[in-house]
Amino acid sequence: MKKQILSLAILASIAVSAQIYTPTGSITGTTINPSSGNIAIGHNNPLRKLHIANGDMYIDGAAVINFGDDARFTVSNTTIPTLSTPNYSMGQYGIAAPSTLSSAELWVSGNDGVRFFTRALPRMTILNNGNIGIGSLNPDSQLTVKGLIHAEEVKVDLNVPADYVFQKYYTGISTLKPEYKMPTLEYIEEFTKKNNHLPNIPSAKEIKENGMNTGEMINLLLQKIEELTLYTIEQNKRIKELESKITKK
Repeated sequence: MKKQILSLAILASIAVSAQIYTPTGSITGTTINPSSGNIAIGHNNPLRKLHIANGDMYIDGAAVINFGDDARFTVSNTTIPTLSTPNYSMGQYGIAAPSTLSSAELWVSGNDGVRFFTRALPRMTILNNGNIGIGSLNPDSQLTVKGLIHAEEVKVDLNVPADYVFQKYYTGISTLKPEYKMPTLEYIEEFTKKNNHLPNIPSAKEIKENGMNTGEMINLLLQKIEELTLYTIEQNKRIKELESKITKK
């Protein structure tokens, strides 16, 4: 009878919990569930492999948390100049906090991509080719946004600004765009009657099917404004000549 009671007591103590011990004693507030192998800190019923209740997890110094395996790649301070060391071993799938020249940074790595979720929905995607999508699961450009962009300012770099129109008109040559030729009003009239859009400007069908390059379109519109300005200047000269002739009569 005594043996049965002792056996039941041992089984009960094993089933409930056990303390984790170090060479100097147990870790206060730490519990392990023998049936699942789950470990808890600050809780007596660990629900996951590591369950921390009402507390922070603090890792001192540069560290990497790997997921899935310990595959790594090396990042050099040539690639990331802010690194405080020549090289850093980054987890292929994980989170890291490497030391930098001023303090530290937070890195996130996913070999095939990284996705950010809110309310169980994917909001931002980074593919392994570097393309970033907001509201897009498969971005086809360096930045693909499916939705409205609200910004105070947008800066667009242009390799060939539209001032080649004035340059060619007043000097006869253009270093910006040597092949540019200002169309005549007669040509524009004929072209618009036939195509229902301005020369060199994409048609409504093209824009609907392929979208519109903002930087290119802004430059083309500026070209048309400069051409209109020159047409107006020429017409003004002719009007003045006609007025002068009428006055002399």
